[in-house]
Amino acid sequence: MPNIKFAFLSLLGKKVMVPRDKWLNRLSRRLQDNWPLRHSEDSPPSRLLSQQALLLASKLYGGAMALRAGLYKVGWLSANRLSCPVISIGNLSVGGTGKTPVTMYLADMLCRSGMRVVILSRGYKGRAETTGGIVSDGTSILLPPGVAGDEPFLMAAKMKNIPVLVGKSRVDTGRLAIDRFHPDVILLDDGFQHLKLKRDLNLVLLDGRTPLGTTHLLPAGDLREPVSALHRADAFVLTHTGNRAKNARNREVDRLVRGLPLRPLFRSRHVSYVYRLARHSCTSTGEFFLKRESGVDELPPAGRTLAFSGIARNQDFRDTAVSKGFRLAGFEAFPDHHWYSDADVKRLLGRAREIDAAHLVTTEKDAARMTAHIPDLPLDLYVIGIRISFGADSQGVADFIFDRLQ
Repeated sequence: MPNIKFAFLSLLGKKVMVPRDKWLNRLSRRLQDNWPLRHSEDSPPSRLLSQQALLLASKLYGGAMALRAGLYKVGWLSANRLSCPVISIGNLSVGGTGKTPVTMYLADMLCRSGMRVVILSRGYKGRAETTGGIVSDGTSILLPPGVAGDEPFLMAAKMKNIPVLVGKSRVDTGRLAIDRFHPDVILLDDGFQHLKLKRDLNLVLLDGRTPLGTTHLLPAGDLREPVSALHRADAFVLTHTGNRAKNARNREVDRLVRGLPLRPLFRSRHVSYVYRLARHSCTSTGEFFLKRESGVDELPPAGRTLAFSGIARNQDFRDTAVSKGFRLAGFEAFPDHHWYSDADVKRLLGRAREIDAAHLVTTEKDAARMTAHIPDLPLDLYVIGIRISFGADSQGVADFIFDRLQ
């Protein structure tokens, strides 16, 4: 019963050292020393009290997550296995690490090898999230963005010959996928915490800029689980590694992760590309994404541009737009996964008039969430897409995946 003991001690907020996870505890302590919750001696009592309340809530949340994982591990909570291999692509922190681009990269790689691939996604904030549904059968898009969710819809629009299904219950959607499409392998987008479905391979993404986010659990920070959960990983993918040489913390994380036996580390970077959506060819169901060739890079316009986004890290998108050559006259930020209303579009167009912007630029996910409005926009809308490149690690990723599947 050591796992249950560990889970209950975690729930009480006590520090437990597990021999095989010493490196995780060492890493967690080092990062917490570097990134504490911000406060000073002259902070008002109300702020200090709220911070302590958040930290207490984080301890309770972390203990509950550790208990849940422990109960699954010893079999007190049952997990279901599907009749074909399952590969999970997930992370430890909330948003922004590149799960969807990595999922698309792996789906394309496996499909080109001759395997039948199906992608399962939760469909967060889509109307089919609760009921489940088939977004694409591999040839046609069957659900619009508002029903499918922005990320599943984009994957369905960009992935040829690869069905995409959504639903909160990955077990149910997995069984539906097997009955309908007979896949050789299923990819689980954002599935690291979905322990109810057994997987044959756990790929965990770590952001190369801030590998463990704020190092604090929700709600005080952005970690979904305690750092010790990383022992469930079969391999790590370090994303956003373009500027890793500038960050000593990332080199420290590399050293510690590389010291973990039998857990390979692959480095990747985000590659951005620009294209313009021709309004006359757009429809409210978003088929225009199907006409785009992923990776095609167009020149940004010469005029003033208003940028907007509703993603986990809006500042990242703003920086990307500037790096791609857009002359930003203004920037509007929305919450993550924000669906655009008529009032939102009116606000954006009003802001564009105020700053004399001739163009708009946004992310692909945001474009998917405002498809109904694009045909009526009076301004050209440019989109910045993202794909994943593993560079020198490409062959290593392929060898690792295919070896594990065999």
